[in-house]
Amino acid sequence: MKKITVLIAAIVLITGIGFIYSFSYNQYTPVLVERQEFESSVASMPVQELHNPGKIFVRSNLLFIVEKFYGVHIINNMDPTNPQKVGFIRILGCTEVTVKNNTMYASSAVDLVVIDISDIHNVREVNRIRNVFPEIQSPSGEYDWKYSESQRPANTVIIAWNKK
Repeated sequence: MKKITVLIAAIVLITGIGFIYSFSYNQYTPVLVERQEFESSVASMPVQELHNPGKIFVRSNLLFIVEKFYGVHIINNMDPTNPQKVGFIRILGCTEVTVKNNTMYASSAVDLVVIDISDIHNVREVNRIRNVFPEIQSPSGEYDWKYSESQRPANTVIIAWNKK
């Protein structure tokens, strides 16, 4: 009788773990971009709406607000009671940003990009250091081998994750 109770408890435990695992696993799919397109994507863009704001960096009267995975909003904060949107810098895979003088340093998925922002409306990528950062992970924290570099299309980069 004791063996049957232990067996039933083990089956319930394993089934429960399997259910929890299948429920939480693979709720996201990666946004893949070909490496060539990814590396040529840094550009000045018109003002964009904030959808998924991240970190904020302040330099002088300017606010740089990361739009998670897609770029950086630039806001003139000379009058804090009336901030003005100035523009947007598209940086695919962006999660981090800092600025020194007229140079922006930003994460771009796995790369570090250096951008000349002396003319906010005409930014220019001046350097890119490839594969500095780990790959952007799924928000669930789960790792699905089918999206590993060896399993997905060649020369692609994960720039974000979308909920299924």
